[in-house]
Amino acid sequence: MAGLNPLYPAPDKWRPGDNLLDNWYFVGGGSQLGWGHFPINQWGQTSTQTAGYFIDRWRYGSAQSEGSATLTDEGIELAHPGNDTGRTELAQVIANPPTGTVTASLLTSNNQLLTGTGTMGNLAVLVAGKHVINVTSTTFQIRAWYGVRFTVVAAMLEPGPEQHLAHRENGAWVLNRVPDYREELMKCQVYYNDLGILDISGFVWGDRYFYGTIPLDTKMRILPALKCTSVGNLVVNGGALPITNIFSDNMKGNGVRIRAEGDFGSAVGYTATIVNCILSLDANP
Repeated sequence: MAGLNPLYPAPDKWRPGDNLLDNWYFVGGGSQLGWGHFPINQWGQTSTQTAGYFIDRWRYGSAQSEGSATLTDEGIELAHPGNDTGRTELAQVIANPPTGTVTASLLTSNNQLLTGTGTMGNLAVLVAGKHVINVTSTTFQIRAWYGVRFTVVAAMLEPGPEQHLAHRENGAWVLNRVPDYREELMKCQVYYNDLGILDISGFVWGDRYFYGTIPLDTKMRILPALKCTSVGNLVVNGGALPITNIFSDNMKGNGVRIRAEGDFGSAVGYTATIVNCILSLDANP
């Protein structure tokens, strides 16, 4: 099945207690602070009011312009102080969604556990008549409606009729587990990979083309788009040749082959290196 996350079970292999969500633990201020800080945040934003990806795997949106999402040490604060027609939303597209009964859960910083059971496309958890959790056939949504501000600690979507996100301990809700940082990062890198400064070795072919492969720890979901902050120069025989364009070309093993274009005629047939590229790969839905 094209597009399935290779780190996940097939849709009929999910088990109760498996979290269908990636990057679901929000306490810590964000990985832009360094290794081990949740949530995974290769995008680098700490607050947003603009529709689009906010942190890895989570898109931000607002029905009006007043809302916001902000990373804090306690979790992600969702706020919508605006009028009575608006809402603020974080949403994640589900990889390999299961069939049958599912349970959605949300733990907030004031130790409130919201949970509900249904099926993909027919599940909502309401507070004061408003959908705080909404599950479509493909998407898990967390919503803050007008006049509401709350902080999300963790979220879970799992097969079966029971929640396994948290348990009661001394009268308070306590998470059953905290995710493994490396595992969550790898899941996120199936969709987005911030490569930083990179040198890419390869060969020159056909006067105008350079081909090289970027090795990756995790195979991406589909051929990603290549985003370049700086494309550097092609270095061959001790000389530097300017690059006019650079693209992702195809998948090669766990890596991505790239094609760079320029006037490379004198270097045809030579191995070469692109130096000081600042690149990211994006295969997000």
